[in-house]
Amino acid sequence: MGAGRRGSGRWTRGVVLVVAATVAMMVPALPAGASTVSAVTVVVSSPSAAAGALTTYKVGLKTSASGALVGSSGGKITLVLPAGTGFTAFSGSSPIVVGATQVGQCAHTTGTTVVCSVYTGSTVAANTTVAMTLNGVTNTATPGVYTATVSTTADTTPVTSPTFTITAAKSVSAVTVVMSSPSAAAGALTTYKVGLKTSSTGALAGSSGSKITLVLPAGTGFTAFSGSSPIVVGATQVGQCGHTTGTTVVCAIY
Repeated sequence: MGAGRRGSGRWTRGVVLVVAATVAMMVPALPAGASTVSAVTVVVSSPSAAAGALTTYKVGLKTSASGALVGSSGGKITLVLPAGTGFTAFSGSSPIVVGATQVGQCAHTTGTTVVCSVYTGSTVAANTTVAMTLNGVTNTATPGVYTATVSTTADTTPVTSPTFTITAAKSVSAVTVVMSSPSAAAGALTTYKVGLKTSSTGALAGSSGSKITLVLPAGTGFTAFSGSSPIVVGATQVGQCGHTTGTTVVCAIY
């Protein structure tokens, strides 16, 4: 084959022309994933982790680098507790705290969901540790290992907590009832003294709404029942008893 030449302004046959070009490709960035909270903790050991017990949940988390919450913008934290968790005694005194400062309040909404709202005028900064105390939660009735999920209006992807354990329920022991003084006579106005011992999982806390329920015999009367009917541990009064309905007396811890 002959060699190519340029003199005529054209290439002769037998010459391969290679053209190199640099092509810049515009590759669209992948959409960034939603941010999440971290360091999620759930503790239900106090006052009781027993199945069906009225207790307090303590939930902790850390907001992300983009996870600031502003009360005036409707900043909220959403907690979803295990199926079967009860809220009939849930307390309005269930704060959101940053350090020693209360910055909001938690409320039960529906099902097992609790929404904790940051106060208008308060802010939870990014990369900040937050603690929530949920008072008056009733543990699910089935013992087992459970988790909760946590998200916020800024860190919107729910994060599953480490596991926590709901233990088998136990009963009180050493129950005593004495009504010999001033009178054990039928129809007499008198005083009942009731004693008991809580179980190893039976701690009671006033902040959780803990109560002791007594059901006295049918026909027992309460028309003169005294508001001065204390619960005492040793020499310390820790609560008060009140008549509710029928022959039931409910003694609430302070």
